[in-house]
Amino acid sequence: METLIEVKNLEFSYPGLPLFKETSLEIKKGEVFVLLGPSGSGKTTLAKLLAGLIQPKQGTVLIEGLDIFDPKVPPLKRENVFKKVGMVFQKNALFDSLNLLENITFPQKERLPERSQAERLKRAQSLLDRVGIGSFPTLFPDEISGGMQKRLGIARALALDPEILILDDPTAGLDPVTSRDIADLILELQKEKNATAFVITNDVSRATQMGDRVGLLKDESILLIGSPEEMKSSQNPAVKQFVEGLLNGPFGDYQMEVS
Repeated sequence: METLIEVKNLEFSYPGLPLFKETSLEIKKGEVFVLLGPSGSGKTTLAKLLAGLIQPKQGTVLIEGLDIFDPKVPPLKRENVFKKVGMVFQKNALFDSLNLLENITFPQKERLPERSQAERLKRAQSLLDRVGIGSFPTLFPDEISGGMQKRLGIARALALDPEILILDDPTAGLDPVTSRDIADLILELQKEKNATAFVITNDVSRATQMGDRVGLLKDESILLIGSPEEMKSSQNPAVKQFVEGLLNGPFGDYQMEVS
C-alpha cells in the first residue's frame, strides 16, 4: 500500500519532559493505525504534530510526500493538504455557544467558503443523521450526553470530507457498550470513504477492535507491534505488560495501596 503519512527522526519535548527522540512511523493509505501508550506518554502531542498544530524540535512530518513544517513550502500548498485532515479531539473541543447544527456548519464556512449556506446546512444535517443525533439539531453541547458529544465531534470532523482522520482517544470516558458503538461508527464511516485513520488510545479492547496495525509508545519512540492478533500474542515484555495490565514490567512497578 502507498505510504500517506511518514514521520522521520522526530524529536519533541516540553520543558523537563522529553517525549520523542528519533521517532519514525509510516501510515499507509486507507489503513487504521492505532497507537497505544500510558497516559502522559505523548500520544496527544503526536496527534497535534500530525495535524500541524505544533511543530517538532527536529525531524520531518510528511503528508502525501509534503513536509508540512518546511518553511519553503508555499502556504496555499500546505493549506490544501490540511484541508484533507479531520481531527476528533479527546475532550471534543466543541463550540459551547453553538448548537449541534452550527457546530458543523461553522468549520465548513471557515474552510470551504465556496459552499453555500444551504449546502452547509444540508451537509450538517446529513452528518447529524448519520451519527444518530439528527433529531436534536438545536440542542447545545452541554445539553447532550458524553456519547452524543463524541458523535458530534466525529460528525464535525467529517464535515470537510477528510481523507485523513486523526482521532485523539475518541472513546475516552465512555462506558464499554457506548465505547464499542462509537468505535464501530468510526470504522463504518472510515470504510465508506476509504479514509486513512490515526487513532490514539490506552484502551486495548478498542485497539483490537479498530486497528489494522498497532503501535506502542515507549521510551520516546514507537514500538511497531503489527496486527491486533500479533499484539495479543506478543512476548515483548513492554507489550505484555500494557496489554495484560501487569503491575511489574518495563513500564515500571506498581504497588496497590491498601488502607
